[in-house]
Amino acid sequence: MTLEELMHDKNPETGESVTVTFKMKPEHKDVLRELTDLFPRGWNQSDVIRAMILPYVQALTMAKEGHKWKGALLLGSGLTILNKILDEAEKEANQEELDFNASVQEVPNG
Repeated sequence: MTLEELMHDKNPETGESVTVTFKMKPEHKDVLRELTDLFPRGWNQSDVIRAMILPYVQALTMAKEGHKWKGALLLGSGLTILNKILDEAEKEANQEELDFNASVQEVPNG
């Protein structure tokens, strides 16, 4: 069963879904909304949260069954997308620090 099947209940073997709730600070909810907007169209906040959590749930399940589990943390389109988003955010933050032109209003001529 793939992460995509687990996330979207495409596999009839997954059975019924359960709802899990948790609290988050308002500023974190805003970041989650922003993060969700960066994922492909059709992903909602629940999909994004599942993409972050399910690889760890799957890895623990595999470990308890005596299987190699590290691959579960490397695979999955949700984690791939998330890693790209994080890399891009880091690049943008570093670019802002290095952007010397942003502070120059006018260059004297002569």
